[in-house]
Amino acid sequence: MVGQSSVSNSHWTYTLHTFKREADLTDTMRYDEFEQQQPRQSATVTSDAGQNIVVPAEVQGLCWGGFLLHFFWCVGNGVWLPAILILVPYVNIVVWLMLLFKGNEWAWRSKEWESIEHFKQVQHNWVIAGLIFYGIVFAIAILIGIMPIFSK
Repeated sequence: MVGQSSVSNSHWTYTLHTFKREADLTDTMRYDEFEQQQPRQSATVTSDAGQNIVVPAEVQGLCWGGFLLHFFWCVGNGVWLPAILILVPYVNIVVWLMLLFKGNEWAWRSKEWESIEHFKQVQHNWVIAGLIFYGIVFAIAILIGIMPIFSK
């Protein structure tokens, strides 16, 4: 049942909608009072962007998206220190390998994810993007390599 009451405050008129749902609410209880009484439930799996977060077993494993698209993957997943270190010569080789083995854990800790399935889907999309990118680079390299044959 929906009831309405109006409250005037100088130039503004506010309408409070009060809802009655079985024994949970009375006609005079405001919605914000109701929200304070209800426990908050979030559908978001928070990784809290901290280092003390337990990484689920489903998330652990090789991170091919980070390995293939290193810098872009780091920026896209909010993993900033490896993104900077990947630009440093010789250090980038170590970071590149660390992304392969630890990238999923770093990505899980750096952002909030809706679910483990959502995380896996996003990481899968990075792998697909990396394969497409290297496929295009390989095709261009082949074309450049065979062009001198046809130019004679």
